[in-house]
Amino acid sequence: SSSYIYYTSKLLTRTYQGEMWSMKENIYLAAIDAGTTGERTMIFDKNGSVVAWRYLEHPSYSLKPAWVEQEAAEWWDRICKTSRAVLKEAADEGITSDMIMGISVTNQRETIVPVNKYVEPLRKAIVWQDRRTVSQCNWIKSNIGEDMVYNVTGLTVDPYFSAPKIMWIKEHEPNIYKETHKFLLVHDYIIAKLTEVFITGWDNASRTMLFDIRKFDWSDHLLDDIGINGEKMPEPYKPGTRAEIMICQGLKTMGGNYSREDLEQICMDVLATKIGDPRELLKRSDLITAAVKETYG
Repeated sequence: SSSYIYYTSKLLTRTYQGEMWSMKENIYLAAIDAGTTGERTMIFDKNGSVVAWRYLEHPSYSLKPAWVEQEAAEWWDRICKTSRAVLKEAADEGITSDMIMGISVTNQRETIVPVNKYVEPLRKAIVWQDRRTVSQCNWIKSNIGEDMVYNVTGLTVDPYFSAPKIMWIKEHEPNIYKETHKFLLVHDYIIAKLTEVFITGWDNASRTMLFDIRKFDWSDHLLDDIGINGEKMPEPYKPGTRAEIMICQGLKTMGGNYSREDLEQICMDVLATKIGDPRELLKRSDLITAAVKETYG
C-alpha cells in the first residue's frame, strides 16, 4: 500500500536556494512512509543509500465486521518516535539538521480522517480496507452513474475510495461532518501536522473518487451530486510542490531541541506529495531517473 523511491543524484542537481545540490557534498533527504500497518522514517544520502531508518507498527480497529479504522494520533506518534530515533542516529554519524534538504511523504491511500482547524482528528480514520459503505456506493451508481464517475475520476465506484466514506460520516455522524474543517488523507494529515497547511497532491486526490483527473481539481459536479462541501477538502497541488512553511511545530515535536532556523531548514522542502498511486509515477517524466520498489496492499 506504500511506495519507496530510492533517489539518485539526478534529483539532487535541482537548484536549491540558488545553489546546485550536486555541488554540495553533505546533503541528505528524509522520507516518511505512513503505511497501512506502520510508519517508517528514513534518511538517504545523495547517492540514494539509506543512512538511517526506523519502523514502528500501529494497530487497526474493527468494531464491526468489515469495518477497519485507525487512530491518526497513533500515526503521528510513530512518526515522531521513528523520526527522533533517525535524527539521533544521523547525528551520531555527524549528519546535522542543516544537511537535510527535504522531506518526502508517502502514504496508504484512500484512508480518510476528518480534522478540525487545529489538525485534531474528530474521529478514527476510516481505512481503505473498510467495506461499510456498500449502500453509499449503490446510491452513487443509481443516482450519478458509474460511467459519470469513471469519466471524471478514472475510478470505478467502490467502498475502497474516500468519497463513500465521507458520505457515510455525513449520514451517520452529522455532527462530526458539520464540525470537520478538512477531510484529509494520511499524507495530507502528516503535511498538516508538519506545516499547518491543508493541502494534498494530485496523485493522492485522484484516489478519493472526487477528483477531476483532466482539470486537476475537485469535481464540482461530483461534490454537488454526492453532497460534500468542497471547502472541506484540502487544496490540491501538483506532485512535488513545496509546502509553504508556517510554524512547523511538528518538526520540533519530532526532532527535539532544534532552533527555529534548524526547523525551517529541515522542513524547507516538505513535498506536497510523492507517490500515492503507482500509475501516477508513470506520468511523471520530470520526477527522477531512479530504481523504484512498489508494494501493493
